[in-house]
Amino acid sequence: VMVLGRHGAKVPDAATELMCPAFGSVLRSFLDRQGILPEMLTLRGTAQLYAMGQWARRRYIDDLNVLPSQFFDNGSFSFTSQRNHFCIESSSAFARGL
Repeated sequence: VMVLGRHGAKVPDAATELMCPAFGSVLRSFLDRQGILPEMLTLRGTAQLYAMGQWARRRYIDDLNVLPSQFFDNGSFSFTSQRNHFCIESSSAFARGL
């Protein structure tokens, strides 16, 4: 089974403020209220990918039985992502949901 996914909701990158100076207050509010920097996954983005992992578990492990239910360190699963922090966080959240 191969699952291709996109990263979850993230904070826009800092360059957004250059194009839209009024957006700076939004970026600062992410940092002040949630401790999240530009280009990081938001709490919602983490929850999105965790839920996607739970869906994949129900579909491919519980319902179809095409993947093993115990897979820690047995080589049956592999996760790959781009090097961007938000992509790695997304892959990690998906794996935790699985």
